[in-house]
Amino acid sequence: SNYWVFDAEHKIKGPDHLQTIGLRVTHIQAALRLKEHHSHHTYFFKSGHYWRLDSRENRVDTGYPLRIWQDWSGIPDEIDAAFQDAQ
Repeated sequence: SNYWVFDAEHKIKGPDHLQTIGLRVTHIQAALRLKEHHSHHTYFFKSGHYWRLDSRENRVDTGYPLRIWQDWSGIPDEIDAAFQDAQ
């Protein structure tokens, strides 16, 4: 599976294969980029699991995948879309 990076409507990079960032699964169900403290992380979701991407290193963080229910209370295992409301 491939991924692309967009800034609003403009493509920044891609397509790149998910394996280049250390993600060894296919058919990701959802992805979400969040600003946390002073850094940005991208989260990939599939089949009740999630992975966190270190945007600076462009690699999946050590220790992933984790179960969605461990850190994302109320989010279903079969998530198929994600967004962040600026408010």
